[in-house]
Amino acid sequence: TMSRRSKWQTLQLDEPPARAKAATAEAGQQCRGRVVVLKGRFGLVKPADGTANMAFYPQDLAPGIRLREQDEVLFTVGDNRAGEPAAVDLQLVGASLALQAPPEANNTSEPPVKNFLRPAWMVKPPSTISASPPPVAAAATTTAAAAAPQPSSLLLRPLRVHTSQTTLTGKSATQEAQQPKPPPGCSRSDPWKGVVVHTVVQAEFDYGFIQCTSGQILPSQHLYYSGHNVLDSVKLAQGDEVEFFVVEERGKRQKQAVCVKLTRRCGDTTFRVQEQEENSGADATADSSRQLMSKQEVNAWLHKMSQDTEGLLLQLSTLSLVANLSSLTFSAMEALVRLLTRVELRSSERATQLYALVADSGFVRNPRNLKAYLNRLIASRNEDTLLLVLNFLEELIDRCGGSADASTSITQLLDVFNAEANHKLVSENLRSAARALKERVARARSGNSAEQGASADGSSDFRNIPIFPTTQEILGTPYGHITKGLEPNKVEGPYSSVDHYLRTQFRLLREDCLAPLRDGIQACILKKDVSNDVRVYDRVHMVGLQPSRAGIIYRVTFRLPGKDKVDWERSKRLVYGSLLCLSADNFATMLWATVENRDAALLNSHQQIDIQFQNGFEPQFGASQTYSMIESVATYFEAYRHVMQALQDITPATFPFKEYLVDCKRDVSLPGTIPSHAGGDCYNFENVLEGTTKSFPILKPWPATVQTSMDQSQLAAFKHALTKEFAIIQGPPGTGKTFCGLKIIRALVDNVVTSISGPILVVCYTNHALDQFLEGVLSFEKRVVRIGSRSKSEQLKRHNIRQLMFDQVKPGSQWYRSRTKILSELDEAQKEIEAAVANCNRAVVSYENVAEMAPHLINDFAPAARQEEEDGNSDNEQGGSFQKAIAEWLGCDPRRIGVPSTHMAPQPQPPAPRVAAADGDDDDGWSTSDEWDEEGDEGEEGATALERMQQARMVGEDEREPAVQQGSFFSLQSHQDLERFRAPKRVVTVSERCLGNASVWNLPVADRRLLYTLWRQKQHAATLAVLASACTRYEQLCRERDELEDQLKYEVLNGAAVVGMTTTGVAKFYKLVQAVRPQVVLCEEAAEVFECHVVTALSPHTKHLILIGDHEQLRPSPAVYKLATKYQFDVSLFERMIKNGVPCVMLSSQRRMRPEIASLVRHLYPSLSDHPHVNSYPTMTKGVMHTVFFVDHTMPESRDNDSSSKCNEHEALVVSHLCDYLIKQGYTPDQVTVLTPYCGQLMLLRRLFHGNSVITSVLVTTVDNYQGEENDIIVLSLVRSNRAGVIGFLRTSNRVCVALSRARHALYVVGNAAMLRTNEPWKPVLAQLQASGHIGSHISLCCATHPNKITEVSSVADFARVADGGCDVPCGAELPCGHHCPRLCHPFPHTAVPCAQPCTRALSCGHRCPKRCYEECGSCAVLVSVKLACGHSSSFPCSEPAENHVCQFPCERKLKCGHGCPRVCGENCLRYCHVHVEKHLPCGHSQFAECGDDVACLKCGADCCASLPCGHTCKGTCADCNRKGITEHVVCEQCKAIAAAMLAECSASAGAQIASAKKRRNNKKSNQ
Repeated sequence: TMSRRSKWQTLQLDEPPARAKAATAEAGQQCRGRVVVLKGRFGLVKPADGTANMAFYPQDLAPGIRLREQDEVLFTVGDNRAGEPAAVDLQLVGASLALQAPPEANNTSEPPVKNFLRPAWMVKPPSTISASPPPVAAAATTTAAAAAPQPSSLLLRPLRVHTSQTTLTGKSATQEAQQPKPPPGCSRSDPWKGVVVHTVVQAEFDYGFIQCTSGQILPSQHLYYSGHNVLDSVKLAQGDEVEFFVVEERGKRQKQAVCVKLTRRCGDTTFRVQEQEENSGADATADSSRQLMSKQEVNAWLHKMSQDTEGLLLQLSTLSLVANLSSLTFSAMEALVRLLTRVELRSSERATQLYALVADSGFVRNPRNLKAYLNRLIASRNEDTLLLVLNFLEELIDRCGGSADASTSITQLLDVFNAEANHKLVSENLRSAARALKERVARARSGNSAEQGASADGSSDFRNIPIFPTTQEILGTPYGHITKGLEPNKVEGPYSSVDHYLRTQFRLLREDCLAPLRDGIQACILKKDVSNDVRVYDRVHMVGLQPSRAGIIYRVTFRLPGKDKVDWERSKRLVYGSLLCLSADNFATMLWATVENRDAALLNSHQQIDIQFQNGFEPQFGASQTYSMIESVATYFEAYRHVMQALQDITPATFPFKEYLVDCKRDVSLPGTIPSHAGGDCYNFENVLEGTTKSFPILKPWPATVQTSMDQSQLAAFKHALTKEFAIIQGPPGTGKTFCGLKIIRALVDNVVTSISGPILVVCYTNHALDQFLEGVLSFEKRVVRIGSRSKSEQLKRHNIRQLMFDQVKPGSQWYRSRTKILSELDEAQKEIEAAVANCNRAVVSYENVAEMAPHLINDFAPAARQEEEDGNSDNEQGGSFQKAIAEWLGCDPRRIGVPSTHMAPQPQPPAPRVAAADGDDDDGWSTSDEWDEEGDEGEEGATALERMQQARMVGEDEREPAVQQGSFFSLQSHQDLERFRAPKRVVTVSERCLGNASVWNLPVADRRLLYTLWRQKQHAATLAVLASACTRYEQLCRERDELEDQLKYEVLNGAAVVGMTTTGVAKFYKLVQAVRPQVVLCEEAAEVFECHVVTALSPHTKHLILIGDHEQLRPSPAVYKLATKYQFDVSLFERMIKNGVPCVMLSSQRRMRPEIASLVRHLYPSLSDHPHVNSYPTMTKGVMHTVFFVDHTMPESRDNDSSSKCNEHEALVVSHLCDYLIKQGYTPDQVTVLTPYCGQLMLLRRLFHGNSVITSVLVTTVDNYQGEENDIIVLSLVRSNRAGVIGFLRTSNRVCVALSRARHALYVVGNAAMLRTNEPWKPVLAQLQASGHIGSHISLCCATHPNKITEVSSVADFARVADGGCDVPCGAELPCGHHCPRLCHPFPHTAVPCAQPCTRALSCGHRCPKRCYEECGSCAVLVSVKLACGHSSSFPCSEPAENHVCQFPCERKLKCGHGCPRVCGENCLRYCHVHVEKHLPCGHSQFAECGDDVACLKCGADCCASLPCGHTCKGTCADCNRKGITEHVVCEQCKAIAAAMLAECSASAGAQIASAKKRRNNKKSNQ
């Protein structure tokens, strides 16, 4: 019997088969009973014979059985471990019915079956169901069935068997081929087929619905299934294809699926494989959002949104991602169409935005899947769903039918209805409706053809693509096919045109910049884990705005997610120029900004940062909103944005070096800088070459007698650079690239600068390399200008462009006067912004604004204001009396209505009251009288609702800490109540025009307050418009100031011979570079620079380009790894030109590394030779047996928590102790450098070094940041050590080359050699080390004092034996003081060893010094006892004179009053006694006072208590009422309050009479 809403019924089911008894059961009595207690799988059974309850345990249950309370069981009596009776061999006989009701099917009108009782043969575990026919078929004839218990009414629930989840691939071939057996009573013997459309997984059991694809049931009908009826315990998922049988519940006509067998797992179909093959060659980044949501997540989200339309409008970003998925199932498509055609959705305010997102998505733009879905609907003749699709297409036509892409897709979909093959399947009504919609599409498209004609190709032009990302692009829809047509960098062969070349470089650079941020935002929308390429900050609020040099900037405060802690002093988060995305609606709309100012102290104390929005002043950034903020840390946006803008500004007609950059021409011409007149090629090399031959024509064969400090390869590169307009010089490590570049610059300065129109432009990738190069230029040329503020060179400070501009400006000049004028206008604009912000923050409406918004009502307030003026109580300004009249009109205390608030330092306040958004007449828009009392009474905390609302508006709904007042930041207060307020029509009518004899005083109090809020809303909107205008004017003045400063920069650069800039600086000052017209450009580190960076350094006037670098060392490093592997974006212009056969000269003699170190990279440079200079290096390192050694280990790596980079603690400890040992050998900290390829290891090493004073000054940096640098000793930590054999960065041969080629004298590497041997870049390196014996698990350290003492170290514990830098032998040498040295053997002198023995020297007083031997003795501190002049004895240090000591014994002398002196003996006694005594006053009262107080000066504090004329008692004091012998009592407060109340009543009566008189006067005028 089961209960269904008080309806009872009895079901007679088949009997279960007989169960075999457990073989391990003990002999005993067999009983029947019922489960009465159940805790998990432990419980108690109550026997039917009434005996005591017996316990049972999981091991005593029959296989596969799950019990519940009230279940009827058979069991055998046995013993438990304690010897007590227990139930064993439990078997289920009758089960209580307790099924959870599954939810309704997604697309069915009828609710699903609530309960399902399986026949008795399904009691067995599912594994036995498919192995043999159901035993119920033979229940009537077999003896086994007859022997089973025969209850008269047997109730069985579905057996809950939970086994491990298996997949189709995990089954045997026999299980695959096995077919489900039909249960009794099925209408057919063949299994049905269907697709799972909905699944619900719970802790106890799972269930779902199946859509039939074959059988007698309509395809649109869904059948319920239970997880217990699925064969082999397979967990089904949406989209899975299954076979099953259908049974009908007895007494009902509701069918259910049983014996469900999985036939094909979703995602394993042939169609899915073909689709993946078709997409394998598509753009790598265009499909980034497809893997973010699984089919189950999509269907679950669609089902949820179908019941929450308002929630959908808040999740448009997720809708865009779903609509862009290419793998939507048919059921998901139908759910999406049904969702988009809901009436409440189409009538919402954001419907247009919603349909625009769908129209731009792959769901409409790529209609292949949607067409397949339509064909399926037509084949099944599902007219209702087809009509729904037509309604959806009609909405698209109405809202965005003019879009070319959308209209094309819609037309293709409508053609399906009128296809010839579908004529008989589609009704004429639907076909005619489709034709009509197609005509509407054509009309809508033709209406926009005139606008789109001229710019049809505008979206494909990369010059029209915005630098900042767009919302559609981030949500998955490409803007102008940004990612759809992404082309790889063409490494070999020419480009088709200049536009093709520039477009490829621009799109690759933009994708590299924005792809990490796009993926991070999409993951954040879907609440998934974001990658390490972005950082997320929540609860972002605006603190204020500030006019700055860069324009309008905003200060925002934020909160770090979770328990994150950041060391802002060292962190690279939120650095200047970082790109930020802010959103208040889960990224349905986005605001873009960059970090403008970063104060680490402000970040640590208040977590505040200064940002600048894309367009400067951003009116959509509200103070009342709470935002989420995402930062892109994978790319430095400031370096990208200027390069992208410069690429867009390049015109193909004036593009320089097209024949090389685009056409890949191999025959290089002569430089255009060589004068064309006779003898113009004769250069003077007096400052470059040596010997007698110093002047000769460079275009003719050079004399053989040329003498120079350059080697032959450097001289060849020098000649190549002077005689080729496009020169490429490759310099392996240590071959003198910078030296050769300086020689080239000097030759050009001496011979070319005077004959060309502009300076020589030197471009470097890093600021450090640029400073190094320009310092070399300064040695022979003083006309050098350095552009950029990040220079750390002292020599270049006087040559910075800012300093040179300051030196050139003369007071009184035209430029000075123009700049002064602009600065004064900027000050005025800043004051306007400050005043506008103050007006925006006003809490009340001014008299002027009411007079402007409702002039017909302003006179209604005149009587009250005039009355106050007559009484003499009004303010000097008219606004003061007006505010008091407004307060009286609103029924509030004038002090509670609020005053104009300041614009600084908002305080945290309670939330704002509810404000109605309805426009009807029934709701007055305010809350109840609890907040607005008719009498204007105060609330619980003494504040009215109006005051609370005004206070809440200061900071918004969320309470926050007050903003930090720094600089001139102006805080915009929150006006969220005004933003949401919607005034009723009746109030708007009163505000706009006067109706009859209407007066504001006749309005109800509720309408008065609504009208006042409407005025505040209008005033706030007007002040915001004024603020926007002031900010726009300020930003325009900033641009004018920048243009004026560019003029002065142009004058400074024109007088320079050499101008130095970084690649980012060249792009940032692109227009200035174009104006200066440099004809010679030299780019150092050219192989490490992106090709587009070099291109932006060129101008149409550039005639000579020199590239110096080495493509075997570091390449450009894209942020997106796939752009490097698939699109070759990591190939520089330098490398591309070499691969295309452009002539290149290679420097071949290295002067840096000792031969043993150079041999490690010689396999990359077969022609590299060693200069004789390197043979003079020391033969061995102090204290170490080898100059090159690889310390092998197998300790595993780990992950750094903050940066998520790799680190290895074992290597960090070994490296730190090795550096400590080297410094103790006599090396200085600047002779040792530690390198590592990972930032996580870098941070770990710096923490260890910072805690050791010996090595705290040793430079620790990454390999990438050390290219171009060198040092005597390099210690390299490779970090990677794992079982998977993954080495990450270390597999790049370029990075390996840099890491192994930085050392001059010694190189020590710590890493896992066994793992590195399997990777190609390390095979020749490790082979070379193995052959020379320079690799091992221990490194040999030798003692300088004991040469035969060798210490093998491999871990931190081993370094303890050489803690002092020598060996483990005690030193024992005699120190200068005579004591013996207590340390172990050490190489440093004993003058640096402090002696810790007790001092043996005697002081001048004869006492022995109590300090340590190494300390200065100083004065004697021994305490001695001395008798003072007063007679007391005291102890003090021996070195202190007795006359300087003050006796500290208590004073024994008496004061004049007789009291004792409270001071010490050595001090003078007091003249004034502070002891409290009772004194009698002249008035007769007594009072306690200090002994020294004069009685005449004391004031009596006793109560007066005299009777006043009014009869009340005086509340004053004796001193207040009796002054100078005159008695004058204070005013009675009780009488004063009564008089004030009477005056207020009279004033209210007079106001009413005035209003009545005015009304009569108006009536009289109207009658006349």
